Amino acid sequence: MTRPRSAVGGRGAGRMAGLVAAAVVSATATGGMASAPVARADAANDTAALCARADHPCSIRLGAVVREGGSYPVTVAGAPDITTSVQAYRVQLTGTQITGWQPFGSAQQVRLSSRGHAQVSLTLPDLAPDQGGGYLLVSVADLRDTDPASIVGSFTVLGAARPVLLGDGYGDDKPVGQVLDAQYYAALPSARYTVDIRADDGSWSDISAPRQDGDIAAAPGDLGHVRYALPRGLQPRPYSFRMRNIALGKVVAEWQASPSDAPQPAPRAQLWTPPTLGGNLNHVSSASGTWTHGAGPALWAVVGGLGLVMVAATVMVLRRRRRHRSVPASEEGHVTPRLSAAALARRRRAGLVGDIWAPALHDGSRQDGSGARRATHGDSVKPATPTAFQPSGRPPRLRFRIRRAGRQT
Repeated sequence: MTRPRSAVGGRGAGRMAGLVAAAVVSATATGGMASAPVARADAANDTAALCARADHPCSIRLGAVVREGGSYPVTVAGAPDITTSVQAYRVQLTGTQITGWQPFGSAQQVRLSSRGHAQVSLTLPDLAPDQGGGYLLVSVADLRDTDPASIVGSFTVLGAARPVLLGDGYGDDKPVGQVLDAQYYAALPSARYTVDIRADDGSWSDISAPRQDGDIAAAPGDLGHVRYALPRGLQPRPYSFRMRNIALGKVVAEWQASPSDAPQPAPRAQLWTPPTLGGNLNHVSSASGTWTHGAGPALWAVVGGLGLVMVAATVMVLRRRRRHRSVPASEEGHVTPRLSAAALARRRRAGLVGDIWAPALHDGSRQDGSGARRATHGDSVKPATPTAFQPSGRPPRLRFRIRRAGRQT
């Protein structure tokens, strides 16, 4: 595995170096339909329609784990009650710069709700046998702009049967008896690979080294590792190698390399880091200048009304508790109700009021059964004798006469 320069002419043209360069170009410059034109030039009309009247950030989102031949939900947010179309694209790169988009599969039309949200299923086609996975962009169907700040959408990595190889740290010459780490990405989730060498008689032998923790990529965007080592005793000439999917039995890569006692290291191809999209689009605010994230004015009115009701209820409960705590207690520990003088008089006439059970007046004094006021808070006043009907009073002594033989007792 070598740098991309070895892919053009010379000794490295048919070897793993050329394979790495071709895989990277294939992953970023080709799509499911090789003859489709590359979209370029002006700003997208669908982008303006989706984002101009939105009262929340406009977006088009696809899941992080996708693979060729699958169907996946795309979530769209933007202006309410509009119709737009979404499309998947292969990313075209020159170095690390985006130069265009290659349509991948068919566009899907979607109608946004009155709140500016919708979801549509997007089907990704199968790749050609010689094409690898790579980065995808999902965006509006008429995308022509290549400025990331003016694009609404999201990037993801397409998992494929043929992953994208990044190299093993050496060029066409490989060390002998040393474990090499061939790295890749855009593979099918949890795919396992092995490396074979072709002998002089045309047979293939597995030369894979033991795996280490984390070697198997759990998702297309993860970096995977397949380890192998050239056996000793090989002739100093080119040998054929292949990388094979163990589960499928499918060869996903082939290259040539020579054993060497003095191989020259070569850097691996670097993973592309996608830029942030929509920097000029995501600062869309409502007329009130606040972020709403899809919540309309009616919903905020309901939320505000509920908040006011909760505050009012809390104030009422606190006032009620404060009123109960201010009621004075009687000498026996009972809480006495605070009644007006008129209500107290009515209860006295009905025979419901005695001395100790007499309720407190509003000025803090009490009345006995005869209507006279007496102090209650700290005054040295002897309480009146309880009446017979009070449970706390002492029952009166009953006097009765017994007539026996004219004698009175």
